[in-house]
Amino acid sequence: MPRATVSQISGAAQLKLLARDTGVAIIIQVVGLVLVYLTRVSLARWMGEVEYGIYEYVVSWSLLLATFAGLGFPRAVLRFVAQYRVKNKLALLLGIVRTSWLLTLAVGILFALGGTGVVLLIERSHPFIYAKALLIGLWLVPLQALMNLQREMSRAFDDITLALTPLQVIWPALVLGGSIWWLDRHKSLSSLPMITLATALLLGVLLFQLILMARKIQQDLGPQFLGTLGAVPALSSMSLGAGGDAALSLGATVGMPTLTPDRPQTPKPQAAYAYKEWLTVSLVLLLQNAFGILLQQTDIVMVGSLLGPEEAGLYGAAVKTSLWVGFVLQTVNIVAAPAFATLYAQKDMQGLQRLVGTVTIWIFWPSLVIALGLMSFAPEIMSLFGPKFVAAAWELKILVIGQVVSALCGSVAYLMSMTGHQNRSVVVFGSAAVLNIVLNAVLIPWVGAKGAAIATSFTMMVWNIWLSVLVIKHVNIQPSVFYFLFKGIEAWDGPITSEEQTPAGSSPSDGASGSAVDAAPTPEAADGCDPKTKDSSS
Repeated sequence: MPRATVSQISGAAQLKLLARDTGVAIIIQVVGLVLVYLTRVSLARWMGEVEYGIYEYVVSWSLLLATFAGLGFPRAVLRFVAQYRVKNKLALLLGIVRTSWLLTLAVGILFALGGTGVVLLIERSHPFIYAKALLIGLWLVPLQALMNLQREMSRAFDDITLALTPLQVIWPALVLGGSIWWLDRHKSLSSLPMITLATALLLGVLLFQLILMARKIQQDLGPQFLGTLGAVPALSSMSLGAGGDAALSLGATVGMPTLTPDRPQTPKPQAAYAYKEWLTVSLVLLLQNAFGILLQQTDIVMVGSLLGPEEAGLYGAAVKTSLWVGFVLQTVNIVAAPAFATLYAQKDMQGLQRLVGTVTIWIFWPSLVIALGLMSFAPEIMSLFGPKFVAAAWELKILVIGQVVSALCGSVAYLMSMTGHQNRSVVVFGSAAVLNIVLNAVLIPWVGAKGAAIATSFTMMVWNIWLSVLVIKHVNIQPSVFYFLFKGIEAWDGPITSEEQTPAGSSPSDGASGSAVDAAPTPEAADGCDPKTKDSSS
């Protein structure tokens, strides 16, 4: 059986596992952020403001489109895989793994082809500076959509390292190394070769993660799943061992024709499909995720469109730097979110409040220290990108304020979605996305890139405070750090009972569940939705 995870136990043992997994995730996140930051600083200095601005603009567009190309499956898979593992519905588990991967690939390719047609049409009548770069960068869309899906699949199978490392560590390291190689070889670096290189490297990272993820699924579910969805052709049988098994697993995941070597035959379960349920849930989650990405990328895209690539490059550097404040919140949420769902499903509100309080304190102090450092040394930090980037120091300070408010409010987005209130949070994110677009459209022409920073920071405050109010009202949990700082842990902490230690995989009669879906709130509590359509991510 798989080892116990944070979402499968509660009480003191849960906090120990949470601390361990959070430590692993923080190490990966820190290494990844350092690599990404180093890569962006290096590219900005080597490419110059205009070429770097084009690069940032294209990557931002590809991220936006990849969100829609995923059809919401990354978040749906995280929830359904956890549900099917707990309930031992392995046929459905295999079905959603296969279906989500193939659909994401197909829709991602359609987006790239459609986007290419749109760019060519616009370029024919109104030539613009981003056209050539977009024609290449659009092929990042299917790759990024699949990377998002595989990240959440890996999380669902309790492998934080495999979920985070490929996209956040390996790819930026390869991009940095590739840019150094290109610069040494050609003595110059522009946006077109850089985007081409980044796309090719992401394809390699995608296949690498896919192979490891397929092996993880095989190890977790048993060797009989090696060929359940089909295996790669005879190429994979040429070398069996670890490499051969990995190749077979790769084909099994994506559903290629089967040609397996002779080995003891065991019954292979057939994949089952629940297309209507999966698509109904995933499209609702797509809205929420799309609004979130819009909130993250709208300002850069609008600055590039209204002020030009140079301003987009300067502002993009400030945006990426401000994200340092939120990395602790993001990292803790990655590990803690499944535990939120389990405790709520068990109706252990005292345990949930204790867990929320613990992680909120973990999030607040490091985030505050990072924010103070960024605001105190903003010009010096921005100068790392180049002398002209110092002009974006005030944008950085404004953006940091919004990130601090987000840290003060804690894990409110996850608390809403993991407790069956995703419909309410969708309204919040949708309203915030519209507000952000309107404010950017008004403020950017008025005060330039500082207007984009004001719009984004203010919008971040609005949706975090709004979600905090909803969490208190509908989940009956206090999420803000101020509650715990003034009340103290003893005000809400309580003794750990034997019931709290019940494994999440126990039967419903034991009062435990390994998924938020297994003991979800009533349909009324989930905004009139079937409990099976509950979100498990934010």
